Amino acid sequence: MLTVGQVRQLRAVDGAQIVKTRSRETARQLFRADGVPVVIAARNEQDDLPATLLSLAASSVPVQTWVVVNGTTDDTAARAAAMGARVLECPVPSKMASLQYAVREITADAARGPILFTDADTLVGPRWAAKLAAAARSPRVPVVALGNAFFTHGDSCLADALRNIRKAIVSHRCARRDERIIAQGANLAIDFGGSRAALDSYLSIDTRRFIGEEEEIVHRMIAAGGMCRNVLHRDVAVITRGDRFALADLWRLRNDRSYSQRCARYQEYGDVRPYDASAVVLEAPVVLPRPAAPAPLRARPLVPETVGPRSR
Repeated sequence: MLTVGQVRQLRAVDGAQIVKTRSRETARQLFRADGVPVVIAARNEQDDLPATLLSLAASSVPVQTWVVVNGTTDDTAARAAAMGARVLECPVPSKMASLQYAVREITADAARGPILFTDADTLVGPRWAAKLAAAARSPRVPVVALGNAFFTHGDSCLADALRNIRKAIVSHRCARRDERIIAQGANLAIDFGGSRAALDSYLSIDTRRFIGEEEEIVHRMIAAGGMCRNVLHRDVAVITRGDRFALADLWRLRNDRSYSQRCARYQEYGDVRPYDASAVVLEAPVVLPRPAAPAPLRARPLVPETVGPRSR
């Protein structure tokens, strides 16, 4: 996971400035033929995506970064291409359709190895790709690996802080009880394990699925004979931009059983279909044991000090 200082540096720099000053460097690092596939669905993310790609370029293992734009009207695609990512344009303007589109491009069969997923406004650490891919790798059965995502720079700093505290408490409880954490699209990996049935099941998810789609992915992989693994190592945790919710929204969201408030907040995405995880009953997933405490990391700057602050 990046340090607080690194996150502040990356968030303070304009996306166009990152492209201008770092694209020559990242162009050699973001798409390697032997790299771990990383899929990012992006819609009007020209400001945040360059920082995400810059953090990926610092990965300790080769990566193969796929950015799938869907319904974007800004310079998201151009900036991703300039930094060296492989850019696809999904004909269906939805996040789920974009992820499926990339998976089809990455592999024609199920025996491709781990595929990592993160969001266009998410910052990853240098060991994220290596450790998450290692946790998901499975030659025989489907595996979904789940990491944590913490919030910063959202509409409400206090709301972000409270959500992070709750997330840390829940993660600790899940680790103690060997229970699965909640799946998050900003930090997830799938290895279909050679199972065509698992791959087809993933590709058949409703393209309009937007809220709770990660939980449906987990349920489908388990139903296909797979398993789920928690990866709570701090190297795998990511930092994502907080949602568009204020402090007063948090209690209402916890009681929003019909997802009506969430749908209203994301109405620009059109006809979104939430996934009701409570209606699904499957076998308990298999999770990894708690990892050993990691060695301390030495932070290195990702953004040169000569780069000025984000223009307002």
